[in-house]
Amino acid sequence: MAVTIAPFGKTADGLEVRQVVLKNGPCELRALTYGATITHLFVPDRAGGRLDVLLGYERLQEYEKGTAYLGALVGRNANRIGDASLTIDGQVWPLAANEGTKQLHGGPNGFSRRVFDAVPEGDNAVRFTLDSPDGDQGYPGAVHLEAVYSLSADGAVTLEYEATATRPTLVNITNHSYFNLAGHDAGPDALLNHTLWLDAPAFTPSDASSLPTGEIRPVAGTPFDFTAAKPLGRDIGADDLQLRQAAGYDHNWVLAGSGLRRAARLVSPDSGVWMELSTTQPGVQIYTGNYLAGGPDSKSGAPYENRGGVALETQFFPDCIHHANFGDPVLRPGQTYRQTTVYRFGLGE
Repeated sequence: MAVTIAPFGKTADGLEVRQVVLKNGPCELRALTYGATITHLFVPDRAGGRLDVLLGYERLQEYEKGTAYLGALVGRNANRIGDASLTIDGQVWPLAANEGTKQLHGGPNGFSRRVFDAVPEGDNAVRFTLDSPDGDQGYPGAVHLEAVYSLSADGAVTLEYEATATRPTLVNITNHSYFNLAGHDAGPDALLNHTLWLDAPAFTPSDASSLPTGEIRPVAGTPFDFTAAKPLGRDIGADDLQLRQAAGYDHNWVLAGSGLRRAARLVSPDSGVWMELSTTQPGVQIYTGNYLAGGPDSKSGAPYENRGGVALETQFFPDCIHHANFGDPVLRPGQTYRQTTVYRFGLGE
């Protein structure tokens, strides 16, 4: 078991960025202080070697240029906020828009584009910290965020987040890693052959601008039903308005239960690698990388293709600040935002 932190270069603005490497048994996680971004995740493969199952780039400059949030911690609010504004206690706060009239993943200079501090936490974890000032991207209140990434020898990556605020504000953090369990560069055919199980009896439909309508719709009888495991590609091309609007899956599922519980299982029949997702969050956004093409070159030197990876983003529901039936996402002074998500890996069934 080991944690190392070493220089990795400078941003275009001249800020120093470091690389964190966690090694534990056969598993290895690499992350950057830029965006607290996970760049590599090696897990055992069938041949006794290691397989990198996370999409990413080789150089810092590609993360700065990229628009797909590969591996990044996103905030202050994950997903979209309609009209780039929020209302808290009757006061309207205009936010920085970065997707038409919407805000996406915390704005044009969200947490995914910040340089975090990082210190080792024991012998198998790292603690990232970031201070977001009052008014950051339009949000009220200063926020102090701490994120602990740990790696266990049995193939579990645990992400733990805590945040406090000086004024009532919105905090909704997620990790935006894209997985391909056949290998990060195995491509869309391998990805769509993955089977997915979700403990999710409902999802939140979106409109043509990818904002939720406010409806919570049962998945039964729809292409969004993964309560029995099925290939990602089985229904992705179905004649369904939701799929046509998003060019595939890019939706929030309503998870059953509460507390830290198993919510998803993803399996690659090509590699035999499986991943189980557990989370404390009420929802998970499944995004099948429908617009990955055209980005910077991957770690293998060639650009990723559309549907080359799938993101499982644990979160509060999208645009929850505008839908009372989605729950209350406001963090107030004296409270602590806490979230835990665990990705556990293995081989075979």
